[in-house]
Amino acid sequence: MRKIVLYYGWVFVCCFIINSQNLCACTPDEVKTELDQAHAAFDKASNANSVWINTEDMIKMAEDLMQQGKLEQARDLAHEARYQAELSYAQSLQQPNGFPAYLR
Repeated sequence: MRKIVLYYGWVFVCCFIINSQNLCACTPDEVKTELDQAHAAFDKASNANSVWINTEDMIKMAEDLMQQGKLEQARDLAHEARYQAELSYAQSLQQPNGFPAYLR
């Protein structure tokens, strides 16, 4: 009985280690989704004339990293570019006195 418990304990530990290593990897689909969202946020901010200068460069760098096979770095950079684009758009909706753009 003790050997069975030990055997299944080691099997569980080994499976957990193998699965935890796979959780860190990201797929090309995840990167593509993040890039699509970054492009959409960039377009929205561009239409409001509020996009930050380096946001487009970040998106291009993320695409280059994806081509090089550096998926996790590409995903993280695309996420940061999307965040910057969304933030710049949100800031464009505010005037210095705090009123939204549609009340101007």
